[in-house]
Amino acid sequence: MPAWLFSRSSRRDRPVPPGRLLTLALTVLLLPGWGLLHSQERAQGSDFILVTEEPWKIGEVRSYTLLFDRVPFGREAIRLVEVQGEKQDRALKFSQTLTLDLRALGQEGFLTLHSVVQYERVRVARSYRVEGVLRDRPDYSTYPRALPPDARTVLNLDLPSSSPRMTWETGGASREIRLPPAGGAVLVDPLSMGHWERLFLGDRWRVGQTRTLDLLLPTGPVRFDYHLDSLRPDPPAPERVRVSMTVEARESVEVFSVPIPAFRCRVPEMGLTLWVSDSGGILRYDDGHGLVAYLER
Repeated sequence: MPAWLFSRSSRRDRPVPPGRLLTLALTVLLLPGWGLLHSQERAQGSDFILVTEEPWKIGEVRSYTLLFDRVPFGREAIRLVEVQGEKQDRALKFSQTLTLDLRALGQEGFLTLHSVVQYERVRVARSYRVEGVLRDRPDYSTYPRALPPDARTVLNLDLPSSSPRMTWETGGASREIRLPPAGGAVLVDPLSMGHWERLFLGDRWRVGQTRTLDLLLPTGPVRFDYHLDSLRPDPPAPERVRVSMTVEARESVEVFSVPIPAFRCRVPEMGLTLWVSDSGGILRYDDGHGLVAYLER
């Protein structure tokens, strides 16, 4: 028996009474870092991302602040507007507004992208529509003026299992866009935080784990730069890509100066990094080329 479990009296060691031994044992078990409670905390202690239920509630809104090269660049707001069905058969409809201040790129104007995505069976995209409008002032300002007709674009993507179809409208004209085979691919528009969240739904991702993702990028890779004209009304060039995602580490990420536990997930083929909460929410996004998005709420 360890020496510290004895008390010294009259130069002789004598055993501690049984009642005191029980008290000491309970104290050790309840101390932080000891015993059953701590082992349970470690088991729950988030060395993995686990999303077993739909994390969104109807009407819920999540907003992100975007920076480019540390300069304010825009804002993204996502809202769940409709839910039909139950459990795994649910169909969901999300709306999203992305507003970009092009002065951060040394250009003029404000680009507003309104999009709607519909999912069936919780995470399978059924349709995706994006309407883009270039204005001389922000969409929320008084009397914003749209620029020439070709500054308005509409992308329509229908993804039924049999014959997926994409159309592109600009300047009053519509044209068909050739799609790569889309069966089995997951729809991800790189600038949509909501699309990335769907990858983690109904699954478990552990630290150190790497998986291959089969993605359909409706407009191809997105890149912003001071030397690129991001507003040319060129038709999109959708791509199907296979990339890997690794959950690299568990670490804290600051969201408006508040540290939040997160998982750092890396997609090396696209150069981007995501910081993901225990429940699969995107807390931070970094495209590796100057664009960063932070969760507001």
